[in-house]
Amino acid sequence: MHHEEIIKMLSDKVIGLEQKLDDISQLLLKLCNKPTQGLTDWLTLEEASFVTTLGRTKLYELRRNGILAESSLTGKEKFIRKSSIEAALNKNEKELLNAPLIKPRKKQK
Repeated sequence: MHHEEIIKMLSDKVIGLEQKLDDISQLLLKLCNKPTQGLTDWLTLEEASFVTTLGRTKLYELRRNGILAESSLTGKEKFIRKSSIEAALNKNEKELLNAPLIKPRKKQK
């Protein structure tokens, strides 16, 4: 690879990272400026994805399986209840705390 190609590739990566940082900054501003009354327990899919670091597909799966509570006003934009995210995390935490530290080995045939 020539120096010019390497510089171009790195430049493209930097531009991509700058865009991602800008997207994160915009979302953080949105979250910080969210009103403190009203819809405080509901997150958009974008906000829920950012907060949980889960993708839209995984969030859809959790909603479909009834793990996360969702609602919609128009049928298009979905909202996820923050308290259902916390409940799922708390349930998983309890299960992890009650799990044995060492898993029993399966008997070999």
